[in-house]
Amino acid sequence: RIRAVDTNTGEGYHIAGAGSVSGCSGGPGDQARMGFIYGLFAPPNSNLLFALDITFNLIYKIELNDFKNMSSHTVSIFLGSCGVSGMVDGDETTALLTFPQAVAFNPKNPNEFFILDGDSAKGFLRLVDISGRSIRTFTFPDEATYPPFLAYASLIG
Repeated sequence: RIRAVDTNTGEGYHIAGAGSVSGCSGGPGDQARMGFIYGLFAPPNSNLLFALDITFNLIYKIELNDFKNMSSHTVSIFLGSCGVSGMVDGDETTALLTFPQAVAFNPKNPNEFFILDGDSAKGFLRLVDISGRSIRTFTFPDEATYPPFLAYASLIG
């Protein structure tokens, strides 16, 4: 499950996830099935939350409505194909991910965010376009000596 805390009151709320039932499906927040969520991104000035699922290689989009009512939120698969692993750039119908595990906003464009995708031996910096519902991978000419992990750190740091 994805949970949130109201920092003013200290109250905790469930945002999405059907508890101990794993899977990859959208729907109302309390019925959505997800794997292990490893990263979250909330674009500024929006009611959206994006969740990175490393079990099923997906990015979910969660539309937050009544914050205290989990069933009012809408969860959908934004990018990826349930349980299919790959490093394929493209739109919502063709893009594939492999172990999406870290996220950072793009300070130059609030409609984009960066993810680190891939296993610990080989990570790739990828850019997610919210408006275009697409993803693309960055390549580096000196990738063998300058891993994308460092490039990712320099972009967000």
